[in-house]
Amino acid sequence: DEVLTHDGTDLSWAAAGGGANSPMFSARSTGMFLISTNVFTKVNFGEQLWSVGGTLDTINYRWTPGTAGKYLLMAQVGLYSVGVDDMYVEIQFWKNGAFSASPLINDLGATRFVENERASDVTQSFFNSTIVVDDGDDYWECYVKHGYPSSVNLWNNGHYTNFCGFKLIE
Repeated sequence: DEVLTHDGTDLSWAAAGGGANSPMFSARSTGMFLISTNVFTKVNFGEQLWSVGGTLDTINYRWTPGTAGKYLLMAQVGLYSVGVDDMYVEIQFWKNGAFSASPLINDLGATRFVENERASDVTQSFFNSTIVVDDGDDYWECYVKHGYPSSVNLWNNGHYTNFCGFKLIE
């Protein structure tokens, strides 16, 4: 593939840039379960919707890209809250089984997402995304924590709780 370029006087053809956004994946939660108060809980993304390259482990709920590079990770978590006031929710992406801010490229600290929400008998969706650096054999997981005085249910109908990621073209 080529693109038409102009240097100010002449037109010419040049090789097109770009590359592949793979490995990439998308998964969703497969079971409703209770999330305890003030405890980071790994979200059970047990159903693979699609995957190109990399390895999605639907037993241990983690993704290994298998190729070094920069990746965009995104997660949406739905929690069913019953009459909740000021619900504190935090979503984190963990690298190799531990939370670490060090793999971040962006300056926003977006590996953490915190929201204080006033809600009643509804499902609340919480979203997080971040850019991470992977050395080719790292794995990524999504954890959630809330501050409501009692356990809440993870909402798992596939629309509210999902996890995906893809390689950025460099």
